[in-house]
Amino acid sequence: MVARQAIVNTADVPVGSGVIVDDVVITQPVAGTFNGFSAVCTHAGCTVAEVLGASINCPCHGSSFNLDGTVAKGPAKRPLDAKAIVVQGDSIALQ
Repeated sequence: MVARQAIVNTADVPVGSGVIVDDVVITQPVAGTFNGFSAVCTHAGCTVAEVLGASINCPCHGSSFNLDGTVAKGPAKRPLDAKAIVVQGDSIALQ
């Protein structure tokens, strides 16, 4: 297996929440399960601004997304685009 450049440590991704690193959202809905998504909102292409608790929020038009990337509140109609990630020990990298 080829080691990839880490983008965040697993300890920095809160359980039941997530973090935004550059153009990637990393979430940890339950302990030990990590998801990666594009930070680009599927409504109008703005960059999501924050992960507040279990909500990934876009500042432009009020869309919010669940920790699995699905739409929690529109106007976005489709989920965030998935990003392939890999957990390497205590770090997370893009695949």
